[in-house]
Amino acid sequence: MIYSLKYKFYKGIAQPLADILFSQFLKFKIDGENCFVVCVPSHKKRIRFRGFNQSKLLAEKFSKLANLQFIDCLERVKFQATQAGLEREERLKNLCDNFRVKRGISGKIFFERTFFLVDDVATTCSTLNECSRILKQNGAKTIIGLVLARGRLIK
Repeated sequence: MIYSLKYKFYKGIAQPLADILFSQFLKFKIDGENCFVVCVPSHKKRIRFRGFNQSKLLAEKFSKLANLQFIDCLERVKFQATQAGLEREERLKNLCDNFRVKRGISGKIFFERTFFLVDDVATTCSTLNECSRILKQNGAKTIIGLVLARGRLIK
């Protein structure tokens, strides 16, 4: 299902995948006060190619289910090859200085907040870690990664 969303551009699959994220979220007793949902950003060129950011689509649908505010606050600043197929060291190098808070987003929104960071797949967690680092630098208290799968996608 993830492969179909990401590489075959079947956007309709996003809702059942968000349902899965939400069912896992419910297992944890988390107070939603002072919480936001954010997504791992895609580069503008990738969005133009795919037509959407699959992580953003999942995050938006998940946030509605969880009754949490989605905030589109991160951006990817460098375009490069996909992380799929890269080894851990290459992934880390690929992501260095690749994310930032979008211009015009007030730093006050981050202060002492919890962020649920949504992505489709975590292989080495390097993308989640890098996005988390940016959120923490801007005052986030806690970042909780929410992913559908751990490991490599098999085509």
